[in-house]
Amino acid sequence: MTQDDFVTQILAAEETAKAEVAKARKKAQNDLTQYENSLSKSREASLEKLREKFREKLKDRQTAAKKNYEVTIADGVRDASQLKKEVETKMEKHLSTTQAFFINELIA
Repeated sequence: MTQDDFVTQILAAEETAKAEVAKARKKAQNDLTQYENSLSKSREASLEKLREKFREKLKDRQTAAKKNYEVTIADGVRDASQLKKEVETKMEKHLSTTQAFFINELIA
């Protein structure tokens, strides 16, 4: 083996090594990109689950608030009705008393 053959083999080995290093770097970059994409998808899925969970909580709270509102309105209507009946009863009683007073005044 001549010295030129030996140098040629070393240069070929260096080129092969450079190619292998470049190939390994490219694979590492691809792996990193795939990992980042996978991580991004996982985060997005996790975030969507969290959003859905909060949507459900919000819907439950809205339903509870609506029921509370309806109960409050019903209580208010009932109380107003009861107060109206009490006032009408008192007004009828006072009107009867007033009518009787004026009739007595007219007769007297």
